[in-house]
Amino acid sequence: MKKGIPVDAKTIYLYPLLCLMLLLGGVRVLSQETAPRGPSDPAELEAFLDDLMARQMEEHHIPGAAVSVVKDGKLFFSRGYGYADLETHTPVDPNRTLFRIGSGTRSADDLLPIGEWLRKHVRARIRPPGQYPAYSNYGMTLAGYIVERVSGLPYEQYIELNILQPLGMGHTTARQPLPT
Repeated sequence: MKKGIPVDAKTIYLYPLLCLMLLLGGVRVLSQETAPRGPSDPAELEAFLDDLMARQMEEHHIPGAAVSVVKDGKLFFSRGYGYADLETHTPVDPNRTLFRIGSGTRSADDLLPIGEWLRKHVRARIRPPGQYPAYSNYGMTLAGYIVERVSGLPYEQYIELNILQPLGMGHTTARQPLPT
């Protein structure tokens, strides 16, 4: 129990009832309307994303990003934000700028096989699993290692064969360093 938050029997019983009422009310409203289909005009999405991306890039010190949205099987929106190269002030071009998948090292000399990297970077558990959803470099790397072990293929090859190629993403790779 958190200090400063009084809880009595009425609160314990009324809160779940309120949640149930809101849920049932929401279900009734949704059943009367068609499901939302998202923005119908790329300019509408652009106005939303321009503001969002500017705030996120400033807050998180992100030099550049690209956003592409596919709707109904067609490219609906594509835009670059910020810089692909800070030194030369080269803007991000969503059709040409390459972004590395994942974070990690800037040099190919620093790359380690996934299993070796995991052994060298074991993290202490901060909180019980499933308590808070949060991104974890270690967790994502562990998931990639599991893919390698179960499939018998290097992670990069598995991603290319089972995700990128079926989606027709011929200009995308998980390989590090990037192939020429």
